[in-house]
Amino acid sequence: MKKEKCSIPVNLFTFGFADEVAQGQQFDDEVIGRCIEAVENIFEPAGGINRNITSHALRELMEKHLGEKLSNGEFIMAMLRAGYACERVKCTANCYFNVSPEGVSAIREINKKKAGAGE
Repeated sequence: MKKEKCSIPVNLFTFGFADEVAQGQQFDDEVIGRCIEAVENIFEPAGGINRNITSHALRELMEKHLGEKLSNGEFIMAMLRAGYACERVKCTANCYFNVSPEGVSAIREINKKKAGAGE
């Protein structure tokens, strides 16, 4: 996937989106970097926005995959830096991405195998 310089929204907080400008937010760049690597290895972009799963639900799947905590905002930032488009879910801190259903299925399957292996 061709990476373009992304613009991080000014209303992105560690918990997700809000209707105010974020100031002084502390994002963990190392966690975001590990998340970007996993996103690039597992997910595929779709032609349009996938409104069947929110950033919150995807974040939970990614946390299980990485085995570490990840804030909603850190996950959103990782997806944006990886080149994904997003659409904010109205009146929430969450958003939708142009992530393919196959990518969502792939991370679920990976997590299922890890759980079965006792990891």
